[in-house]
Amino acid sequence: MKRSKEERPFEKIHSVLSVIKIKINMELQAIQSKIFTIRGTKVMLDRDLSEMYGVETKNLNLSVKLNFKRFSLDFMFPLTIDEWQSLRLQNET
Repeated sequence: MKRSKEERPFEKIHSVLSVIKIKINMELQAIQSKIFTIRGTKVMLDRDLSEMYGVETKNLNLSVKLNFKRFSLDFMFPLTIDEWQSLRLQNET
């Protein structure tokens, strides 16, 4: 005997939860794709962090500089020319 849609409330909840899970996985993959290993450390570029937080890159960098005591010394470091070139090549492929 088939049940009507009203008698199957858990199926609707299950489908909504499935959609939410897919969206979370897509967001997680988007973030993970912006994590690189430089000098043996996993890092994100300032432009990617600022995009994630919805602020301009210059404002993110300024906030870190003004609040440097809240961050570890290795929280932010400039890339060498070779590191930058390597990242550019990784992103193009």
